Amino acid sequence: MFRAVDAQRPFVTRNVELLAAQFEEDLKKPKGDENVFERVRVTVQPRLTDRRPTIDDIADALHLSSRRLQRCLQDERTSFQRVLEQARHQLARRYLNNSALDRKNSYKQARRDRLY
Repeated sequence: MFRAVDAQRPFVTRNVELLAAQFEEDLKKPKGDENVFERVRVTVQPRLTDRRPTIDDIADALHLSSRRLQRCLQDERTSFQRVLEQARHQLARRYLNNSALDRKNSYKQARRDRLY
């Protein structure tokens, strides 16, 4: 048992910077009311520029098993492949709409990121 006075004492090892970083990271996490499709799409998009993410990669990032993720997507009448295709399509459109890149460079960028 602890005394009530002990609860008022500050932690000696408290790290404000670390707490602030953790707070910012928690704010970036998806809310519970978002659907699984949107959570997967948001998780997939930044990974498209490295390599094609697998369902295992995304399930790990969302702290789910790949089978659980498949079931959740099925409950929303969609699939991982459909989410992946939509994320790739949105990224390709972003490249094409980027006025800083001309069409030829947009296509090259999309090819490099394996969107086509």
